[in-house]
Amino acid sequence: MIKKLILALGVATMFFLSAGLGSWMLMIPKETEDTEEPTAATEQVSNVGDAFEDSPSSLTPEINTDTATPEEVFRMTVLLREQQANLRREQEAAEKERVRMNLVMDDMKNQQRELDGMLVQLQEKIKTGEALLSQLADERQKLDEKQKASAAELEELKEARAEVNSSEAANTKQISRWFESMDPDQSAKVLRGIANDGELGRVVQILANIEDRNVAKILGSMDDPPLVAQITDEMQRLVRADNKAKRR
Repeated sequence: MIKKLILALGVATMFFLSAGLGSWMLMIPKETEDTEEPTAATEQVSNVGDAFEDSPSSLTPEINTDTATPEEVFRMTVLLREQQANLRREQEAAEKERVRMNLVMDDMKNQQRELDGMLVQLQEKIKTGEALLSQLADERQKLDEKQKASAAELEELKEARAEVNSSEAANTKQISRWFESMDPDQSAKVLRGIANDGELGRVVQILANIEDRNVAKILGSMDDPPLVAQITDEMQRLVRADNKAKRR
């Protein structure tokens, strides 16, 4: 490229020198007519012009600056100007492409920033979700511990209830033996008072542990037919419940 620039400067210098030489030669009287045959120099100029036309515009033809004619220098100057114009167009196209690539890069950077922001938000949401999962796991563990404690308490209550029921059953049997050993009229009087106090179920439990013949005597001694009928119904219901439980 540097060699071409040096050559171009030399050609331009030769152009101006040739132009001055041409003007001086025009002042000399013509010794030949305009209709004379073309000389060897004219044919050489034509051949050089053809060489310029056949040469690619991107290449600078070799020219001998010592023997070049003004026409050759002129053609060379025109060719250099065309090459400079082509070079400027290529530079402008390259500049436009550079600007376009800069815009593309800026757009890509903006998209990258948006993606980075979205990634940060996603990471924060993941951290929040992990914290919630950890909290839920802790609460689940506490709930399981409470359920286990409640189950243990319920089992203890069942055992205590069974002991109470067993104790009550033993006490009821003992009380039933007392009433059975008493006089039927006296037993009927006491049991009628217990029933009137709202503890009919207790009366039924006591009579259920007494022999049937003695129960009949006690109920026969009660001077309260509606109460006797109610006690009889409750005892029959209790017997049916016991029979159903035994069948299971």
